Amino acid sequence: MSWTSPDLLARCLREAKRPAVDASTSDAEWYQRLSEAQDTWLAIFATHCPHVLVSAPELVTSSDGGLTYDLAYFPLGGVELRHGRGGPLLVPGPEFSADADIVVEGQRLRIPSGQTRTFANGLYARYVRTGATVVSAAVDPVLSPAYARILLVHQAVANWASEGGLRDPTPYLSKLQKSAWGDPMNPGDVGLVGALKTQYYAQGNLAGSGTADWWRQWSSA
Repeated sequence: MSWTSPDLLARCLREAKRPAVDASTSDAEWYQRLSEAQDTWLAIFATHCPHVLVSAPELVTSSDGGLTYDLAYFPLGGVELRHGRGGPLLVPGPEFSADADIVVEGQRLRIPSGQTRTFANGLYARYVRTGATVVSAAVDPVLSPAYARILLVHQAVANWASEGGLRDPTPYLSKLQKSAWGDPMNPGDVGLVGALKTQYYAQGNLAGSGTADWWRQWSSA
């Protein structure tokens, strides 16, 4: 299973029971539906399991002398900000807070209280990006893991069925529900989102609680 854009297109046509050459809708229209479906599921994943989509560290720059900094993409969910690649994390907060390092304003980051700040080692951000990819025959979706892209197929076909109120989207929405959230007729099935939500569950507790150092010292003794 490749889960590339052409593969997803073929899956859409098969699920919708449409011919490979369809006078009623074009491949470009199917890719547009897949792009719209990806926007929907990026937002859902960013809410429930953001760790599977968070970007590599991005160097964030300022065009006004350090008053504000602009992210390359609009972020979904939280934004992790760090001074340099090995420096401290920045604490976000309200603009009027003396304890906040930075204020998040959508895609823009602002230094609080009208101050300016530069970062000798750079300001780096990690976050879930929206609008990063428009799906086409040559551009694959970014939804990860790749096998989760079956959700884009079910969503795109359901959206196609809903257009103009001419078809019943219920069968496709039912498949989407089962794939994403689990089949209620299959005990123990939590779906793709449920399975991804528990990935690495609680494995950061040691580092967060400060006991990781104790563990390393104990295990190396």
